[in-house]
Amino acid sequence: MSFIYPTISVIIPTLWRPTSFLQLLSQLDDCDDVMEIIIIDNASSVRPAIPKFNKVRFVDYKTNMFVNPSWNVGVVQAKSELVCICNDDVLPAANLIHFIRSTKIKGIIGLHPDSYKLSPEENPTPRLSKEVHVTKNWGSILFFEKKRYIPIPERMKIWWGDAWLAQEMRPAKSIKTAVFTLHSESAASPEFKEITRKDTELWQSNFLKSQALSAEQQT
Repeated sequence: MSFIYPTISVIIPTLWRPTSFLQLLSQLDDCDDVMEIIIIDNASSVRPAIPKFNKVRFVDYKTNMFVNPSWNVGVVQAKSELVCICNDDVLPAANLIHFIRSTKIKGIIGLHPDSYKLSPEENPTPRLSKEVHVTKNWGSILFFEKKRYIPIPERMKIWWGDAWLAQEMRPAKSIKTAVFTLHSESAASPEFKEITRKDTELWQSNFLKSQALSAEQQT
């Protein structure tokens, strides 16, 4: 019998800015492979009226926890052995999560840079890359086993969380699929510039163990 994880929990922090977010929720809610969608609501005061989704549940601390702490909280909340962390501004190919469910994961898997060159409508067969490509936007979608998760240091708020996980949860791999993304529509906002600057200082001075990893993330 081939290997398969029973279910998957999907964690999505949001500020409710990407126009494609409701489409992502609808896609995940309709996916038989997904058990739950955990929305870390970092802007509940501006939460729009949304349709009723059967698998969605909200975690709302009435403040913006920022991305990395939200990931940590979401993993604690997750009920499945297999976990996906997903940006709110992506739309993956429909067959991606089923493929991951049948893939035994020893470390952590993110997106191969070529994934952004194809349209999700093409629905290409996902495949793991033989090379490691922990580059910029690798962490737009991440997959791993909950028991292997190593929490991101709380002082890093927005950036470098995926780099930390790639460094601490080895082996870090990349999957080639098709993804539409707006690339950090929220995190790239000018209001967060000072926070991301401090994140970079912390990463480079306190937590980075390999300069090669930092160089890859900048490309």
